[in-house]
Amino acid sequence: SIDWARAEGERATIGQPVYAPVSGSIQWTDPGSGGLLIDIGNGYGVALFHLTLDRGFRSGGTVERGQQIGVVSGPGGEGYQSVAHIQTTVWKLSGGGQSAVPFEGGNALGGQEFPSSGEANQYMGVEVRP
Repeated sequence: SIDWARAEGERATIGQPVYAPVSGSIQWTDPGSGGLLIDIGNGYGVALFHLTLDRGFRSGGTVERGQQIGVVSGPGGEGYQSVAHIQTTVWKLSGGGQSAVPFEGGNALGGQEFPSSGEANQYMGVEVRP
């Protein structure tokens, strides 16, 4: 997974709008983790965590790429951690379970690949500009 935060710090990150990175059907939402899973077809899904969802996003619904789905949670918000950020994970979905896949090839983010070395925090401090 990749955790996203604004370079300006936590105060600049809290409350920032979060837009769906893909189109698909919503498989589940979880206020405890501030998460939702978007099934994008072909056995893949994109999970986002630590956000406060806008009303109306529920399991079985659909979402379009670029549609605002919520904001980055702050203290007391859904799924808030010790530091404000949004987490993005691409999963291979199979038999009710999932396994993470690298951000490579068709799963690259905005054309930028983030291959996994298996180590934690390997992209810490990397700045990405849309």
